[in-house]
Amino acid sequence: MTEFYTLLTSPAPPGTVLDAARFVTADPRHLPVIDITCPAPGWSAADILEPDRSPLRLVRVEPLSPPHPDQWERDGQVVTSPVLVVADAWRVAEGLPDLDPILGPQARQVRAAIAAGQALLLDDGDGPTATAYHQGIEAQDTETVGRHERAAKDALGPHADTLWMDELGGDVYAPVLVALAARHLIGTTPAWTQEAYDYLTRPWRSVPDLPPLHPSDAPVPASATPTEGPR
Repeated sequence: MTEFYTLLTSPAPPGTVLDAARFVTADPRHLPVIDITCPAPGWSAADILEPDRSPLRLVRVEPLSPPHPDQWERDGQVVTSPVLVVADAWRVAEGLPDLDPILGPQARQVRAAIAAGQALLLDDGDGPTATAYHQGIEAQDTETVGRHERAAKDALGPHADTLWMDELGGDVYAPVLVALAARHLIGTTPAWTQEAYDYLTRPWRSVPDLPPLHPSDAPVPASATPTEGPR
């Protein structure tokens, strides 16, 4: 039996009827990003993912009329979206405890990276940990970073809305989050390789004061600097 999910910005008990004009998908990972980064002054990505503080609620819903994929025409071709539409309305079946289903198989690691990034790279942006991390970023070739990040997003794209990682990581560590979110897909496309993952995550993994991104990652020497250039 297919299940359906949507995001709410306030709690809604089971049985609540929701209007038809909303983003609903069969896989929570395909829910489009809404305005999550700054719901209020002083909020951070870490707050968004904290169940006790987040203004967002992931809920499972039931259709009150048969759902069908949203479709439109682009350049003469029919585009089918993972977003589902109904003629009538949706009804809340249950609320989920957190947003982890949106973040995917590495949800726990993504949440930990966001919390560490907030504390050590953003809140203490002039500290030694942030300085070392940014030195690693500056040592990288931007064209290579872009190529590997595209590879991660291409691998992740059929499974999730990659903009979640862009929004949650912002300008500081979005490539790291994209790589981490796509870690389980290494090798599923020719371009998304272990080498690409290591390149994107090396600035983080080479800083001793930043926590490990994933327990299965091999150690990266603190002195390691990326040397791969454009291809």
